[in-house]
Amino acid sequence: MTDDETPKVPEPYLVVDIQGHAPLRFESFEELAKWFNNEKTQWAWLTNSNQASSGEIESLRQAYVNGISRIDQALSALRNKDNPNIKNQLANELTNFYRGGSGYLSSDPRASLAKQKAAQFSRDAGAAFFLTQLGRTVGITNGGAARGVIDAILDSYGITPNSPQAVNEAINQITSAHQQEEQSQRNAWDSFVREAEQTVANVLKNGNDKLSSIDDKLALFTEQHRVTNDNFTREANAVIDSIQATEKTYKEQMSLQAPVEYWSKEVTRHRGAERVFSCIGIIYAAVVISLIVGTLILGVPQLAHEKGLKDDPYPYLASATGAVLLVTIAFWIGRILSRLFMSARHLAIDAGERVTLIQTYLALTEGGTVAESERSLVLAPIFRSSSDGIVKDEGGAPDLSLASTLAKFLDKR
Repeated sequence: MTDDETPKVPEPYLVVDIQGHAPLRFESFEELAKWFNNEKTQWAWLTNSNQASSGEIESLRQAYVNGISRIDQALSALRNKDNPNIKNQLANELTNFYRGGSGYLSSDPRASLAKQKAAQFSRDAGAAFFLTQLGRTVGITNGGAARGVIDAILDSYGITPNSPQAVNEAINQITSAHQQEEQSQRNAWDSFVREAEQTVANVLKNGNDKLSSIDDKLALFTEQHRVTNDNFTREANAVIDSIQATEKTYKEQMSLQAPVEYWSKEVTRHRGAERVFSCIGIIYAAVVISLIVGTLILGVPQLAHEKGLKDDPYPYLASATGAVLLVTIAFWIGRILSRLFMSARHLAIDAGERVTLIQTYLALTEGGTVAESERSLVLAPIFRSSSDGIVKDEGGAPDLSLASTLAKFLDKR
C-alpha cells in the first residue's frame, strides 16, 4: 500500500435503523447475539409471565412475545448458516419490530421505569405504566393496572405520589396500633378471667372476703382500658390531620402549576419581543444617523454650491425646512420603537416576578411556614391585575417642529 492510499474502514456485520435512536451497528454475529439476549432478559418481566391479561396490556405482551420469537428464529437460522438472505431477513425483522412502533429498546427511560414498577408492584402495573407513558389508553381491569396508570400520570407532571404513600402509612399505623391494643386487651381479659376463676375458687373455700379484691381489680382494669382508648383516639386523630394536610398541600401545588407554566411562557414571549425591538431600533438608528451624516457632508455643500445663498436663499430655506421635518419624523419613530422595547422589557420582568412569587409560595406552603391568615397577603401580589407594559410619558417629548422652533425664536426676540 502506497502513502497516498487511505486504509479502508471495515464494514460492520449488520446495521439496523431504529426509530427515535441512532442506528444499531454490530461488528460481529457474537455482538449481535449478546445484544439480543440482553434485550430478552430486560423484557422478561413482560414476556415470561404465564398469567393472562386483557385489553391493551395483553396486546402489548403478545406483541413482544411474537416479535422476540420471530427475531430469535431468524437469529438461530443465521447462526446455523451465515447467508446474506437470512441476514437481510433478520434485519427486516428487527426493523419491523422496533421501527414499526411495536417494540422499544430496553434502554428507553420509559422501559426502565416500567421494569421498576413491575418489580415493585406487578407485571400489570409495569405494563400499564409503560402504555400510559406512550400515550395509549389503558383499561383498568385490576389494582396493578390502576396503580401503573396513576403513577404514569403523576410522573408526567413531575410529582412523586407522596399522598397515597402517606395514606398507606397512616392506615398501616392505625391497623397495627389497633391490633396491638386488641391483643393487649385480649391478654388482659384472659388474665382477668383466670384470676376471677381463681378468686371464685378461693371465695368458695375461704369466704366472701375476696369479693372486694375482685371489684378493685375490675375497676382498675376499666380505668386502664379507658386511658388506652383515649390515647388511641388521639393518635388516630393526629394521623388523620397529617393526611389531610398532605392532601391540601398537594391540591394547592396542582392548582398553581398552570399559572407557573403560563407566566413562564409569557417571560419567553416578551423576551423575544424585547430582542426584536432592540434589533430593529439599532438598525433604524444606524440608518437614520447614516442618512443625516451623509446629508450634512454631501447634500448641504452641494446645495450651497449650486444655488448660492446670495442669489436666491429661498430654495435653501425650503430644503432646510424639509430636512428638519424629516428629522423630526425620524426621531418620533425612534421614540415609538424605544417605548415598544421598554414595554416588552417591563412585561418580561413582571412575568418573571410572578413565576418567582408562585414558586416561593409553593415552597413555603410545602414547608408549612405560611399560616391561613397570611395566605391572602402572599397571594395578592401573585394574582394582581396585569399591566399593559406601556411606558407613560413623564415630562412630555420636546417639540422639534419648524413652527415651534420659529415661535421660540420670536419669543426670544
